[in-house]
Amino acid sequence: MESLERAAIPLAHNNSLVVEPVAGGSVLRLFAADGKQTIALRVTAAGLELEFVGGLSLKTDGDLALSARRIDLTASEGMSLTTAGDLKTTGRSQTIVADLGDVKVKANDDVRFNGERVLVNC
Repeated sequence: MESLERAAIPLAHNNSLVVEPVAGGSVLRLFAADGKQTIALRVTAAGLELEFVGGLSLKTDGDLALSARRIDLTASEGMSLTTAGDLKTTGRSQTIVADLGDVKVKANDDVRFNGERVLVNC
């Protein structure tokens, strides 16, 4: 296979796409008109890695489905999950952990715990 060389492709509105070889693969970088990188797509033997610089917003007026063997979400400062409808989580088992601070449960109506055994302070 031929060795890849760096290539820059001008795009509309003074944006540009740069394709370059890196250790273990290639990277495609999209630069805004001000020269700041906005997107990087790394192509490696292990798969693809997509990086967004400066934030990302996904919007759709239809459904959004994610499917994978595993999904890990990590936030360095906080995370919020909000819906105007019902929220349901399902799993073989579930764990809620607060490493520092309280776990608060608030409901406008009843709070129900149903289980084979309900253990408190164990």
